[in-house]
Amino acid sequence: MKFNARRLAPKEVAPVVFAGVRYDVLLEGAYPGTKQHGGRLAAVDEKSGARLWEVLVYRVDFAGKFESDVEDVYIKSMELAPDNTKLLIRNGKHQNFELDLHSREVRALD
Repeated sequence: MKFNARRLAPKEVAPVVFAGVRYDVLLEGAYPGTKQHGGRLAAVDEKSGARLWEVLVYRVDFAGKFESDVEDVYIKSMELAPDNTKLLIRNGKHQNFELDLHSREVRALD
């Protein structure tokens, strides 16, 4: 992904690995049907490397005042919840979310 000189590329977020599945923050390509690059995760089988699923954690409303890479909001941190059933996610606007690893449902925590 090319980034505008007005904005630094997002920092890499370490994947979370649990029960043979690696959860990766995605930066390349827009989510289908959107121009949004941030806020996306993929679950990948650790053994085969096959992508199991992808989810959009949150939507970004683009005002159109700037190029989309300037307005996009990226995931800053991700960790496994203590109960091992959810990922806890924080984005660049300091919004917090939890992703249920079984249902793939996302809930805003703020």
